[in-house]
Amino acid sequence: ASPAVLLGEIRDPDAPLEVELAALVVAAVSVEAEVAALVAAVDSVEAEIAALGAAGASVEAELAALGGAVDSVEAELGALGAAVDSVEAELAALVVAAASVEAEVAALGAAVDSVEAELGALGAAVDSVEAELVALVVAAASVEAEVAALGAAGASVEA
Repeated sequence: ASPAVLLGEIRDPDAPLEVELAALVVAAVSVEAEVAALVAAVDSVEAEIAALGAAGASVEAELAALGGAVDSVEAELGALGAAVDSVEAELAALVVAAASVEAEVAALGAAVDSVEAELGALGAAVDSVEAELVALVVAAASVEAEVAALGAAGASVEA
């Protein structure tokens, strides 16, 4: 309420001046109480605003921390992606190396087959040479027998 309204409510033109003064003092005290209540309300609102500001700062700090955590997780995901790419590249290189080893094994198998064929041919040649040697030994024995017979015949002729 405005002071003019309060004065209009408490002012009595027939009342003595002391009574009016007392009423004005009471009205002033009432106004002071209302002002104190308004100041307290303003202080309360300011405290609430400060609390909301602190809560907002806390939320901002939490958001910043979460942003940092998200950045950290994104960095970890990037590192894991790079590791996966590296492992995939190593696996591809191993597959190529395995194919190369398989080709070498196949070539070595063919070389072994060729050597085995050559050994078979050499074995057959050795068998043939052995047969020829046996035939030569038999022929040599026959020649020795003929030489001995000729020697005996020559001795008989001489005698």
